[in-house]
Amino acid sequence: MSSIPLSRSLLTRITLLMLTLVLLALIGLAASAWLSEKTEGRAFVINKAGSLRMQSYRLLSRVPLQDGGDLQMLEQDLRDPVLMRILQDDGLGGQHQQLWQQWQPLKAGLQAATSSRQLGDEVAGFVAAIDRLVAQLEQNTEASLQRQSWLQFMVMLAMLLILGVAVVYLHRRLITPLRRLLLVARAVGNGDFACRSGIGGDDEMAVLAGTIDTMNRQLSELYGHLEQKVEQQTRALVRSNQTLTTLYDTQRELQGVEPLYRRLPALLGRLEQLTPLRQICIHLYEEGDDSPFEELTACSDRPGPREAPNYRCPLQDNRGHYGQVLAYCPPASPLDDEQQQLLTSIFDQITTALALERRQHQHQQLQLMEERATIARELHDSLAQALTYLKLQVSYVRLQLPDPSPEVATGLDEMREGLNNAYRQLRELLTTFRLKLDKPGLYAALSDTVAEFSRRLGFAIEFEYQLSPHRLGPNQTIHLVQITREALHNVIKHAHASEVGVRVWQQGEYIYLSVADNGTGVGAIDHTEQHYGVNIMQDRASSLGGQLRVVPGARGGTLLEVCFRP
Repeated sequence: MSSIPLSRSLLTRITLLMLTLVLLALIGLAASAWLSEKTEGRAFVINKAGSLRMQSYRLLSRVPLQDGGDLQMLEQDLRDPVLMRILQDDGLGGQHQQLWQQWQPLKAGLQAATSSRQLGDEVAGFVAAIDRLVAQLEQNTEASLQRQSWLQFMVMLAMLLILGVAVVYLHRRLITPLRRLLLVARAVGNGDFACRSGIGGDDEMAVLAGTIDTMNRQLSELYGHLEQKVEQQTRALVRSNQTLTTLYDTQRELQGVEPLYRRLPALLGRLEQLTPLRQICIHLYEEGDDSPFEELTACSDRPGPREAPNYRCPLQDNRGHYGQVLAYCPPASPLDDEQQQLLTSIFDQITTALALERRQHQHQQLQLMEERATIARELHDSLAQALTYLKLQVSYVRLQLPDPSPEVATGLDEMREGLNNAYRQLRELLTTFRLKLDKPGLYAALSDTVAEFSRRLGFAIEFEYQLSPHRLGPNQTIHLVQITREALHNVIKHAHASEVGVRVWQQGEYIYLSVADNGTGVGAIDHTEQHYGVNIMQDRASSLGGQLRVVPGARGGTLLEVCFRP
């Protein structure tokens, strides 16, 4: 607007037209107000004239007059300053003077007359003079009203002409350019940046049209760049959507009911689709242990030869170390920031799921140990005392019979032997129930068991563990630990071995536990044989849904093997 001359400004021209219309309207209003004021004054004079006529006739009817009050009232109305000013302004001052002069002799006659008949003609002449004055005043009023009507008509005509000129000018310089600009805007909205307004001139609309045409040219140049940016943003949004979907699916799968190691391969496969990483594997650790096992816990399902991993990410928090992620990242396709953030989020979710699973495992194991400790206390307080009492009673009976018959002596000996066996089995059972596992997980429990029996044997027991973590529940872990302890206990009591080995591994869907020694050795044990230790181990293997084998070792000694499917 600052570059447009004031005389050529569209706003200035519209303002001048509006001011002209306002000025004409004010002139018409002022003239009407002036004429209306004069008309009101004439109406006052006419009313006064009517009052003078009535007073004249009243004075005539009261002749002879008793006093001069009515004369003074008529004379005051006739010399009213307002009346005289209005008549003077209207050019009727001379007629008013004549009326005053005519009143003077009439006044003297009214004061001297004794009868109304003496002055009837003079009063009628005075009233006729008043009527002539009123008639002249009415003519002047009609002329004034006619002049007012003509003035208003001329003002209205001038306003209509100016308004017509304004409408034509606004239509040509405002409405038509706006319509063209609207067509240009619609074309731009439809993607046609080649449309131009074609508006000339030097006012605001012309400047606006030129600006829009320049903008269209610039938009046409930038449109190609914007398409590329939109395509880039679309790809970014697609990646973001895939990232959110992956995070949601990850959270849903990590909350499933199947074991975690079975849910991980599908998740790792999706990560290979969203990132350059290949051959992603997760190696989970037992509680407090990060030793590398030969078999990893979970890997993606991508076929092909495996490269040496060059990407590692630990799965840990402030409570522990749960494992690490191993993968191969091609040097030609490094991870960008977005992909690294996605991997960090997913691995944090996996870490959280592992921490929750470990805490749940610990809680279940503690509950199971508490239940077993409760059972042990109840057995000790009830059954153990009852067996002790029976042993004392049998010994008492034996003392009361110094020379019993062979049948009675044999029966008492069998009762004592049976009670001793029952009491021994109960003590072993109580020992089993009172077993405490300070650390969760099969690896930690077997490590402590092997260390304990190594001290009792006087040499180190060979321990080989090739089972991925988190494959077994607390109940299965306790059964395997008890079988191992019973087998090692038998080695101490019967084998006289110098080498003992404990091994745990997985083959297909089955898990194996073996305890082997180079001791005296035994033959294959008959499953119907009432050997308490073997029966207990067989019962535990059956509760696992597996089988127990006790056979001679390949190089001598004894081999105990448990096989079950978790």
